Amino acid sequence: LQERAEDGVGRRRACDAWRKRCFYGYAVLSALVLVRVAKSVGQNNVMAVLVPDMLQDLHLAPSPFGLIFALASLVSSTVQPLGGMAFDRYGGRVCVPAGLL
Repeated sequence: LQERAEDGVGRRRACDAWRKRCFYGYAVLSALVLVRVAKSVGQNNVMAVLVPDMLQDLHLAPSPFGLIFALASLVSSTVQPLGGMAFDRYGGRVCVPAGLL
């Protein structure tokens, strides 16, 4: 029992030392950069491959499809500042799970 207690204390000290050296914001920033890179690569490269098939399947000309994409970008750029304000006001513990819904 004494060995287990000492082992637990040693682990706790190691975790505390790691937390003091590692700023939590760097882990969050790294995760956000990873998500952004994964999203932008998929959006840009997949769109180039899928647009001709989507136009054919939806029976759309390029102009209406471009208008739909522009409107989606406009809505996104309008909603993102509101999401940022909500994130500042309520914090990540509320907004991140809400955003995943």
